Amino acid sequence: MSEDNFGPWIDWAGGPCPIPDAKAGDFEIKLRNGKTIGWGSAEYWATWQDWWQWQGPKPKAIVAYRVRLPAEDLLRQAKERQRAKEQS
Repeated sequence: MSEDNFGPWIDWAGGPCPIPDAKAGDFEIKLRNGKTIGWGSAEYWATWQDWWQWQGPKPKAIVAYRVRLPAEDLLRQAKERQRAKEQS
């Protein structure tokens, strides 16, 4: 997956899942141990060990997340990259 497909990382300090309806592939999470995960629904991560609320093992607490950009944003970015190539 391209880094351009996602918005910026949002720091997370624990609490109820901020994106409860997000499906697998709609977001990525970053764990305290440095791993980045892009599979599973937000609900999965909220119910399995509730890593959003930091109830699970400490190395696996979610410390940041980012969501996939809407298609319109991806199209705008692609057009901007194409224009930049044409101007160089």
